[in-house]
Amino acid sequence: MEDQTMRMLNEFLLSEGTTWADLTNTQRKLFEKVMTEINRRLPCLEQAEQMKKENAINQSSIAKALDVERKTVGSNNKLVAKLIEKYSTNEQKSDISGARYSALQKELATTKEQFDAMVSHVITIENIKADLKVANDRIKEKDIQIANFERDMADLRRELDQYRRKELNQARRSQDIDALMKYNKEPKNKS
Repeated sequence: MEDQTMRMLNEFLLSEGTTWADLTNTQRKLFEKVMTEINRRLPCLEQAEQMKKENAINQSSIAKALDVERKTVGSNNKLVAKLIEKYSTNEQKSDISGARYSALQKELATTKEQFDAMVSHVITIENIKADLKVANDRIKEKDIQIANFERDMADLRRELDQYRRKELNQARRSQDIDALMKYNKEPKNKS
């Protein structure tokens, strides 16, 4: 076998998880015959492919062969264009009729509208989430302010209570002193 044929065969065998050495003599003989036939047919197929390219049936190749403008056998003459299309060797991109194409366009437009609506909805949700985060941050700040005010209020109440007790004590002392003074000023009974 030729080197290229052997290389092709070894690539195939390796892709299948085996090697030439793993094959029995019977299998080797069969593979040699098969590869010989494949090698005989490959050039024919390449020639056929080249001939197909050179003899393509499409508007451009027909217009060139007839030495006329493409639109003469295409857009300007719909019936001739349909005849060429019927025997065209170009690979068909799709077999979509005009009505089906219109229906697909409408479906695509509807799908696009739905997609745009979903994107808009997602954007709205993200904006609401951002607004909610800002509001939650404000609430946390207000909670901290309230806690600070409550602590300050408790401190002020303590100070006020201390001040009232002090004033009350001073008032009691003052009353005691006044009472003593009154007592001292009052005439005493001699008994």
